Amino acid sequence: MVTTAIIGTTASFGLANIDDVLAKARDARRQMDMYQTRSAIELYYSDYSQYPVTIQEQPTEAGWQQLQEALTDQSATGPYISEVTIDPQNEDFYRYRYASDGTTYTITYVTETTNAPVTLVSL
Repeated sequence: MVTTAIIGTTASFGLANIDDVLAKARDARRQMDMYQTRSAIELYYSDYSQYPVTIQEQPTEAGWQQLQEALTDQSATGPYISEVTIDPQNEDFYRYRYASDGTTYTITYVTETTNAPVTLVSL
């Protein structure tokens, strides 16, 4: 019975560590998504002299969708990114958000390891 308790306790610590590792991996993916997206936004800017414009003033999920449509457009100058990026969790508040007036942009997302929002602004 003592052996079963020790094994159960050890297994629960292992599962907690796996959750931490997975959360860190998803946060790393978020950072990579942001790096790729920001690079694509800057390429778009170099062609059009403005960032992809959204209707909303504050970053929203709808703004992110508008951004992705602009960056994946098959026009003469695009696409700037090959696939639509979504948050690895893509649920509740783990979603990417974007807003731009054309001269500046703001991207927000939430990390799992700190549960803190991250805000990125135009370079």
